[in-house]
Amino acid sequence: MAKSLRSKRERKFRNIRRDTIHGPYEKARLERLAARQAEVKTVEEEDVRCGNVPGVLPEINMASLVAARSAPRTDSATDTDGDVAMGDKETADRIFRLATMSRADRHRFLRGEKKRQARARQSSVKAA
Repeated sequence: MAKSLRSKRERKFRNIRRDTIHGPYEKARLERLAARQAEVKTVEEEDVRCGNVPGVLPEINMASLVAARSAPRTDSATDTDGDVAMGDKETADRIFRLATMSRADRHRFLRGEKKRQARARQSSVKAA
């Protein structure tokens, strides 16, 4: 827009400063960023090769959750009451729900669970 000598002089000075002063800093910053990205990429590739997929907990995957839900109750000598097997299913359901929730939903869910536990304790104290 401006065609004055002053604006031309300022543009020329800005270009010189961009090349001589800011240029080396920008180049070094880009090199550091590229090195960091290459490091992250190699770490992710190693995780995928080892079976650790980002976003999936290593000990919990969909197959183990389905197996835990559909596991029949066992009546062995060590498992005398069926609540233990049911507790495992509830734990698997809870873990699955927590893993699929957003951070805010997870916080809300855990907070509600703590309130329910506190109410249960209060009612047991009143009953006693």
